[in-house]
Amino acid sequence: MKPTLNCNAHCRHCYHRPSECTDEVMSEATLEKVISLVRAEYDSAWYIWHGGEPLLAGEQFFRKVISLQKKYYDKAIMRCGNTIQTNGVLLKSRFIEFCRDNRINLGISYEGGHDAGLRPDIDSRRIEEIIAYMVKKGHMFSITSTVHGGNMDRMDDMYESF
Repeated sequence: MKPTLNCNAHCRHCYHRPSECTDEVMSEATLEKVISLVRAEYDSAWYIWHGGEPLLAGEQFFRKVISLQKKYYDKAIMRCGNTIQTNGVLLKSRFIEFCRDNRINLGISYEGGHDAGLRPDIDSRRIEEIIAYMVKKGHMFSITSTVHGGNMDRMDDMYESF
């Protein structure tokens, strides 16, 4: 699900054209409609939030997601899960704790020192600090890396660095 097409990075390999980036955020009515329809159709569901940069929808958007999922799944809430696929730039400790407390997996798009300029607007040191914080706090997360001509011969090094 894409809560917004807006993005705060200009990744060279992104399939979204800059002209597709808008400040629009999925409305609460649409969000509720989708969650209610999915719940009516399926006993369990895993929602993957991506974009653009989904965190640009704001922390309140994801608090509303959890509130609506609790409303519609009620006692079956364990049959409902979430992943937010993010570039990590907007992650703050309070939101990371909220995600951990609500079993939201965070997927971070990151190549470490092997990005070869794919993500020119991303501060790799900041992302590394966020990852270290999540490890320390025991948060469930994953890392998604783009393999390309500039790093494909160093995949073993990439793996070891993670």
